[in-house]
Amino acid sequence: DNGVLAQQSESVHFHPGTVRRMRALAPKHFKHSATVAGPMATYPGAWWTFTVACNARDPRVASRQPELDTRLYDPGSHGWFFVPDGVLNRVLGTRA
Repeated sequence: DNGVLAQQSESVHFHPGTVRRMRALAPKHFKHSATVAGPMATYPGAWWTFTVACNARDPRVASRQPELDTRLYDPGSHGWFFVPDGVLNRVLGTRA
C-alpha cells in the first residue's frame, strides 16, 4: 500500500504510444502518477521517460531528506525531474 512503482515508459520521440498508454493506465490503478524524464544517451531519442505511481502520496513531492550525502539529488529540486503535464501533452499530441 505504501510502495512506489517506477517503470520505464520509453521515448517520447520513438515510442509516444507507449508513453501515452502508461499515462492512461497508471491513474486507473494508482491514486497518484506522474512522468519523469531524463537524458539517456544509450537509448534512442535520448529523452527517456519513467512512469512513477503510488497510492500513499504524490511522487512529485519529496517526502524526506536523503540519509546519504548526494551530488545529484536535492529534495528542493525534486519536482524538476517530473515533466509538467501540459508540456508532455503537447509533445505527445494529447489533451489534459
